[in-house]
Amino acid sequence: MGCILAEMARVWEGPKTVSNNISDRVLFKGNSCYPHSPGPNCSKDEVNEKDQLIKICEVIKIKDIEQMSFLNKHAFGYMVDLSKHVEIKESLEDKFNYLESDVLELLDGML
Repeated sequence: MGCILAEMARVWEGPKTVSNNISDRVLFKGNSCYPHSPGPNCSKDEVNEKDQLIKICEVIKIKDIEQMSFLNKHAFGYMVDLSKHVEIKESLEDKFNYLESDVLELLDGML
């Protein structure tokens, strides 16, 4: 639901720099999800820099890795490792600096 809210905010409230191209409105623009769908020209053991989970972690900090304990051992280990190595490139506050603070708080909670 949070992704939908973010994309709606980018369409209706976003800065004029957001293009009319629908793919430019996507909040987490990735093209693969290791290991289930490796990126183009990647083996199943290779993580693509456009991996969907990497794109998500570049915006949203994993606050409590234990919340992901429902994942199987392999997936949980991957997320633990990912959370240690991915740096936030642009915070939600920076990405949506035109939103009111209560809307931004709602968006953060939904994501």
